Amino acid sequence: MPLPLISVIIPVYRAEAYLSRCLESLRAQTYSEWEAICIDDGSPDSSYEIMSNYAARDSRIRVLRQQNRGVSAARNAGLEQALGEYFCMLDADDEFEPGYLAELTEPVLKEKADCVVSGFTYIQDGKRRRQSAGPARVLSPCTPVALATLPKGVSGHLYRTDILRTCGAHFPLGVKYGEDTAFHYMMFPFCSRVAVVESCGYLYYCNSNSLSQSKGAGREPSPELASAVEALSSYYASESPNARLRPFLVYFSLHAMRRILSTAPIEVHADCSARIRRAMCSMGITEGDFTTLRRREAAILSSVLRGGCGHTLGFYLRRFMRALRGK
Repeated sequence: MPLPLISVIIPVYRAEAYLSRCLESLRAQTYSEWEAICIDDGSPDSSYEIMSNYAARDSRIRVLRQQNRGVSAARNAGLEQALGEYFCMLDADDEFEPGYLAELTEPVLKEKADCVVSGFTYIQDGKRRRQSAGPARVLSPCTPVALATLPKGVSGHLYRTDILRTCGAHFPLGVKYGEDTAFHYMMFPFCSRVAVVESCGYLYYCNSNSLSQSKGAGREPSPELASAVEALSSYYASESPNARLRPFLVYFSLHAMRRILSTAPIEVHADCSARIRRAMCSMGITEGDFTTLRRREAAILSSVLRGGCGHTLGFYLRRFMRALRGK
């Protein structure tokens, strides 16, 4: 079986300090059948010149340029140009270990996987922390319960490109937090076989100036998850029939509400829950769709559907205990 071409999508903005390191990690891969699509998102620094120099030296690297429109628009532009049978994402301030693409491709060849999920190695202040995606396994069918146990987002994921072309998944524009998880929830329901690998070969740099860290600067990120839920609901509603997709929206709504309740100011809870309630109702979701959730998780979404803020007795108890501790 010939080795499949992998398209590596790299959105670039103000990455001059990291970009060479990122591209060198690609050129050092033991797996050679890849192309890199670098999308300059209107960088005001020398990022475009750096990637153009690499493209002149390595024909596997292609460069696109656009006015600054944000990471979602950059990724979408890269996906439109992808020629590979599979694709994955790489942030311009991160790296791949030399054998990473080979490790991702192994279950594609052996298991005919539609999607491959890996773990990460987080790097901060020179210290490394590995976070595995769990033991190697193949998920089939790909249920929302299984999806909820996997790492969120799209970094560390390999997807089959023809599924993208068929289902029309995209990174929702205007959503500034959770847009990558929403994309994963768009792709996952259409995958027949998802392989989990033990590799932690995606090197995630926790830099204060990184793409992933700085995009949330100056705002509370978790309320943006309500926008991600709305975008996913709109995407699911365009599919016919969409009843099969309701459980996926349930689990994404739960993920969003838990993050909002735990990290967002209480003043925004009512607005976020109202937006998520409208998104669930637009898909015809009722409390009967919560049967696979644990009791306390079902209670959060039941509260939302009834017009509440998702607050349960446990929420008030935790706030009370924090108040006693002076926090």
